[in-house]
Amino acid sequence: MQISGKKLRILQVFFTAGWVLLLCGCLKLSGSYHSRAVAGDVKLLEQHPAPRYEERMSHHPVIFIHGLLGAELQTLDDGKRQVWGRFAYADMASQRLFRKLALPLTAAQKYTPIASSGLLNESTVAVGGVEIPLLNYRPVIDFLKKCHYVMEGDPLPENYPHSTLFVYHYDWRKGIDENAAGLSRFIEEKKAYLQKVCQYMKFKKAHEIRFDLIGHSMGGLLARYYVQHGDAALGKNNEPLPVLNWRGAKNVRNVIMVATPNSGYADTFFELVNGLYLTPAAPVFPQGVLGTFVSYYQMFPDPASRSVMFANSDRTVDIFDIQLWLKYQWGILSRSLENRRLLAELLPELSEEQRFNVAADYLRSCLDSGRRFKLLMARPMGLPPEPVRFYLLASAGFPTAEKLAVDAFTGDVSVSGRAAGDGKVTLSSAFYAHNKAASPIFWHGSCTLDGAHMGIMYNELFKYNLMHILFAELQ
Repeated sequence: MQISGKKLRILQVFFTAGWVLLLCGCLKLSGSYHSRAVAGDVKLLEQHPAPRYEERMSHHPVIFIHGLLGAELQTLDDGKRQVWGRFAYADMASQRLFRKLALPLTAAQKYTPIASSGLLNESTVAVGGVEIPLLNYRPVIDFLKKCHYVMEGDPLPENYPHSTLFVYHYDWRKGIDENAAGLSRFIEEKKAYLQKVCQYMKFKKAHEIRFDLIGHSMGGLLARYYVQHGDAALGKNNEPLPVLNWRGAKNVRNVIMVATPNSGYADTFFELVNGLYLTPAAPVFPQGVLGTFVSYYQMFPDPASRSVMFANSDRTVDIFDIQLWLKYQWGILSRSLENRRLLAELLPELSEEQRFNVAADYLRSCLDSGRRFKLLMARPMGLPPEPVRFYLLASAGFPTAEKLAVDAFTGDVSVSGRAAGDGKVTLSSAFYAHNKAASPIFWHGSCTLDGAHMGIMYNELFKYNLMHILFAELQ
């Protein structure tokens, strides 16, 4: 049956509209990295008197640190092509978009370098010729601007000698320790900038400049690592772990963690085995590509939480054991057609068996990095040096994967238990409190809110408490 041009255009409109509704609807789901959902009642900001903060703006500038997937990525070649931030359904369906994101498995591998190019304030999904804008971090940045913070790069208002709001964007695929070293350089650079204009700061000496760090999700881990260990490398194998020397504390006043997986989260392991669906309507983000991201292994659930068990038994699964990954062909070791194609694209000069040997060596280093990171961050911090304070804003509004079951015969991984959280991070992980053990983090204040992993920052009560941490005290 032939369809006239007019009818075809009508069908295209309805098809596109259907995708728009489906994708936009996905934004309201919990259990995703980008869900903006808010559960329950919220306390409106307008119901509370705003603190007097205008005169304090130059005291403590803010650095915002995004989470996993939260920065735009672009190639560093002459083309400067954006590879993360604008999503075309056709590119996702063909896996072209995802394959570009794989980190190199060897130093000798031919690879187009990719780096972060800015905060993912909003992203775009292109479907059927229609581009759908999706908000990400723009609302929280706009809120900080409304609180009279001046964003770096924006024109300076009258009587403001310098910027007071900075964004540290980074390559979220790489290790947290590596990105903490980048944060260290970033802070020294911004501190030097503020020192140049300190003659305008009549109430603050240059050497007393301290930053308030706001870290969302993975960004909170990065902030904590920097404050406790500075730019120290995590090391590998049997090397000593970094010592707790509070190297970054001299530059920080508040560390504000938002929806941070302090003891890890179950979805990291689940997604490395099964792949990631950014939305239910999107093609799967292949586990082989995710398996090149060092950050994923460092955010595995803490071994002490016993989050991953063999099904129908009380045996804990050691997800840092390379032998289990080899046995069950998890992640980058999957023998699926899609993963074989990925490895062939990454390592075209090698035979298939050689490719899997290289992948196994790379996986071994990632598991070692993850294990060392978990050991380091589980050490009690004790009382932070003055005037450093640690605050937590987390959610308990959505059922969140907490327990995973592994089939001992097939290696299949499924969710076996859920707990209160934001859809990605459980409340107990955010507090780093499980099995009645004391948290290794010395919390000076906390607030439990209703909101999904991104939605927590759109909650008016979140904004209210954030203001009172920055300008007064937690309410």
